[in-house]
Amino acid sequence: MSYIIKTALELACVYSFVALALFLSFRILDIADLTTDGCFVLGMCVSIVCTLNNHPLLGILLGMASGGLAGLVTALLQTKLGVPSILAGIITNTALYTINLMVMGFSSNISILRNKTIFNGNKLILLILIVIVVMILLRYFLSTSSAAGQDLRYDEEKVKSTWNFINKLWNASRFCLMNIEDLKQYDFTNIDNKDKWILSKLNKIIDNVTKSMEKYEFNNAGATLYDFIWSDFCDSYIEMCKFSLNETSTKSTLCYVITSIIKMMHPFMPFVTEEIYSMLPIKNHESIMISDYPVVNKEFNFEKEEQLIEDTIGFIKTFRNIKQENNITKDLKVKLNNAEDYSLIKNMLKLNENIIEDKMDITEYKVNYGRFSASIYYEKEITEEDILQKEKQIETLKQNILKRENLLSNENFVNKAPEKLVNEERTKLDSDKKMLELLTK
Repeated sequence: MSYIIKTALELACVYSFVALALFLSFRILDIADLTTDGCFVLGMCVSIVCTLNNHPLLGILLGMASGGLAGLVTALLQTKLGVPSILAGIITNTALYTINLMVMGFSSNISILRNKTIFNGNKLILLILIVIVVMILLRYFLSTSSAAGQDLRYDEEKVKSTWNFINKLWNASRFCLMNIEDLKQYDFTNIDNKDKWILSKLNKIIDNVTKSMEKYEFNNAGATLYDFIWSDFCDSYIEMCKFSLNETSTKSTLCYVITSIIKMMHPFMPFVTEEIYSMLPIKNHESIMISDYPVVNKEFNFEKEEQLIEDTIGFIKTFRNIKQENNITKDLKVKLNNAEDYSLIKNMLKLNENIIEDKMDITEYKVNYGRFSASIYYEKEITEEDILQKEKQIETLKQNILKRENLLSNENFVNKAPEKLVNEERTKLDSDKKMLELLTK
């Protein structure tokens, strides 16, 4: 029996720390909230200390007492000094807190079946890790998932995606740190087009995020940073820079961009960003909390190079899509149809050994995006399955084109929707039309 009580209390302690993390993650507290939560936290801490020192019953009693104290404080601060109101507050809060402890206690069956307790090993380390992880997840989720004035529902899938995003940022930072550890100072004298592209994009992100933060539009700031970090920095720039990691200009760009990113992310996830910042080879302060917030550097505005790399990324995605849709293997041959610089494209697509100068009398797949144009030559046996798949793809493209044409012909949508969204729909429409034209030839 004592084993069951102990296990129940241990689970209750875990719950207490999770609740503590929730309180501390992202709340704007008034005096009543702050005082009430303080009572809860005090009771949790005392309860945990009692449990870890083999006094579970005392921990239960003190936990219940903290709920009663919270009810008393709430009643005194938020209601008139009437005995019924005070008693109702004490009884209600005590009951709620006790029920919570009991629920977590019943959950101890899982631990009992495994014949071990939650806190085998380093007890305090486990508790601290739980608090930190939950606080990081909840802080980012709560601050970026809803606009001001809107209600927010807890969404487990969004919390999971938040964890994936934090993991993505951490892995990207580790990649940067491994390759810039010998960097002593910034040197941007010989930056190439891809470096100029990410620096120019960073300028726009800094500007947009700063404006959103000044307006307290944390959801917009979070969404802007999420898209930039995941799509532009991790999926595009890091992959492109792998071919020039020995160059000081690339190392400088990596260090500059990751430093700016973690500074902008610091209000949303302080623990992760502080840890990354402490490992940077170049920093202007010992702690990220007192470092300078990123500002727009007008010297890093490269509109021409930015558009060039945008076309490069678009061409690479189109090329890969055509390969995948047509089940084209590595035996393909590629002819470049103009005199543009394809060096980065050839490296990214690993085409250096597949380039030819003349046309071939076999099946040709044209790849066009922006200023880039190429022809893929690959012969394969056409099966009935391929024909059905192509017909299905053509039908899907026709439906998408019709849907987007109707949407863009709607004046209310064009005039009221954000300009970025309207432009995205127009770009997708043009892309679908080109793909349809290619498939129907």
